[in-house]
Amino acid sequence: MRKYKGVSLVEMLITIVILSVIMILTTTTLTTLIKVSAAANGRSMSRDDSEFVIELIRRSVRNSYADDVYIYNVSGRTYDTTTKKIVSENVSGYTTPVAQGAVGNEIHFRPTGYSRWICIAYFPTETDASIGYIVKSSTVDNATPSSCFDSTNPQYLQYAMVLNSDDVYAEFLNFQMYKTAENNLRVISSIKMKPALMPKKMGNITPEYFKQALITSEKLTWE
Repeated sequence: MRKYKGVSLVEMLITIVILSVIMILTTTTLTTLIKVSAAANGRSMSRDDSEFVIELIRRSVRNSYADDVYIYNVSGRTYDTTTKKIVSENVSGYTTPVAQGAVGNEIHFRPTGYSRWICIAYFPTETDASIGYIVKSSTVDNATPSSCFDSTNPQYLQYAMVLNSDDVYAEFLNFQMYKTAENNLRVISSIKMKPALMPKKMGNITPEYFKQALITSEKLTWE
């Protein structure tokens, strides 16, 4: 009579338990690696957008006279993601530029040789005040600073552009200004961005990116 060898029920259960533990550990490891990779990629995108905005401001302010740089702390304006326009309601903050050391969220400057004023500002979205967009526009005359981001102005759609990508949200963009003994300006620009699809914090990796830069205007003189 032929005999057959097999495994007992206990041995089979032990094998199933061991395989289950291995699968759980493998799945957890892969999930962690995916989350860390997503957080790192999101931080990289946030860093790239932040550095692009700061570098644009740095180059423009450095080539501007101190008298052609103004900072405002504006409220009452939001960004409509559907129409791509600035929505204004009870706007305030354009009457007087901020004083030295005060914080503003909008900067206007006219680089040397330019006929138009350039304006860069942070605008929260209508639906979520904790996220927003950084918009750049321009105007011929800064005598009416509110006109730079006036969506009813036909030139707004021609000159306005969003500086952060669709995959990145801006949390804030702030400016502080100080005058130097040489009649130049020191502008402290602070920006914080995060990816639109933000994964949870993983270990020491945070997808948000904060950058601060000290920018000095360089008054041009001829002797």
